[in-house]
Amino acid sequence: MSVCVYFKTEKQLEPKEIFKAVADKGEQIMVVSSEFPSLKFGRMYAALRGLEVNQEEEGFEIRICANASREDYRLYPVVIDVMNELTSIKAKNEDDEDINNPYEIFNDEWIDDQMKADRNVTCALIRSSGASITYNGMFSDFCLGFHIMNGFEVDIKNPDESKYNGLLEYLVSVQWMLKDKKDTSSRILIQNPNDKEETRSVSLISIKNNQLDKFDYISHASLFCIMNQDTGEVAIMPFEHLPKIVRSKSLKIIDEFSFFKDGRLMVNSVKEMMTLAKRYQPRDLFYRPTFPGSGYDKKQHTFILKWNPAISSVKMEDHLEGLRNIWVDDFNWSVYEWEKAEMGDRFYLVRVGEGNTGIVMSGVFSSQPYVLDDWSGRGRTVYYMEMKPNVIIDPDRAPMITTKELDEAIPDFTWNGGHSGHMLTDDQAMKLEKLFAKYFKKIEDKDDGETINVLHRF
Repeated sequence: MSVCVYFKTEKQLEPKEIFKAVADKGEQIMVVSSEFPSLKFGRMYAALRGLEVNQEEEGFEIRICANASREDYRLYPVVIDVMNELTSIKAKNEDDEDINNPYEIFNDEWIDDQMKADRNVTCALIRSSGASITYNGMFSDFCLGFHIMNGFEVDIKNPDESKYNGLLEYLVSVQWMLKDKKDTSSRILIQNPNDKEETRSVSLISIKNNQLDKFDYISHASLFCIMNQDTGEVAIMPFEHLPKIVRSKSLKIIDEFSFFKDGRLMVNSVKEMMTLAKRYQPRDLFYRPTFPGSGYDKKQHTFILKWNPAISSVKMEDHLEGLRNIWVDDFNWSVYEWEKAEMGDRFYLVRVGEGNTGIVMSGVFSSQPYVLDDWSGRGRTVYYMEMKPNVIIDPDRAPMITTKELDEAIPDFTWNGGHSGHMLTDDQAMKLEKLFAKYFKKIEDKDDGETINVLHRF
């Protein structure tokens, strides 16, 4: 998602003369990259992503990327005009057509159209993938996802212009706050042992001599790692779980996942984070679980969770609240056969007891098993797992796979009672996946956010 214009020329330009010519137009700019093949710069205190001037074999390219700030877009025709003057040729668009007057083409109406497309496409991508999107900012990557959208009251289905623009203005302020700050990025790349082309970047907090290595903010990467060099202890997990392990008030969230640190963060707080991080550490850092309805995966086990609203600590109103807020709510459930369960395994939540009974939620486990207080109040040792749903339905208003249908399809499993969290055999799991895949196709376009909520998680 970017817009480019091209200058096809053999003329060589020095970066300094480009920056000077832009400044001569009355622009105050900050330069982030001052060497070819790629220059990056933007308006002072107004740029979010900035602009790129890239040197190519046949000349130069000027690029502006999606979710740029309004001031980034306004700088775009200025830079094109400068390059017109410096090269003495006209820019060409991606269709190889001449751009005679950049100010006339890349005007306020064009900017409004671009920014509308940016917010619609971004929200659609987040919603359809069920994941956040990371963008390169002027000084640091920034992440957009369900939580930050919700915080700025941006409706993911129908984003409001003023609220989304307010989010962008906030992100601009964050970029400039982070200028010259030290982050937790590292040069560590973890190699996929099964694919030489795939690596994962690591954002790292390190403890040495019972002190924290200096950093100002936790920057985004594929993985988040806490390393205690004094003990050799390491915890590493997918970065998306970072907000779940942050307990210290000294870490303030600044976008979907990243955190800014103040001077009060203590080593003990980071050690507590390390303990929690192990809850989200998968055995295979490169494994991407598939969700129910998207085909059978032999690497995943399938667990059946049971829910009786009449006796459960989760009431029907809690379930419906989760349905409406599937993007931002936290879910967990007790798992009886927890020793067999693994982060990334599949679950189906089956309503039992009175009323309409059947599958009301599906997804994958997003943590390893861990002990919490007994939901029933009887003081038992109960293991829970966190859940990432891809389907939640209202059993009283939406079609579902009923316990009767489950009994008929897989009669060798107890569907109407028993403990929550029994594992299916491979044969049972395959049969259930086929049944659920047919059901998924019927409901995936009936998502109304009130009776059915579906996320196409990838």
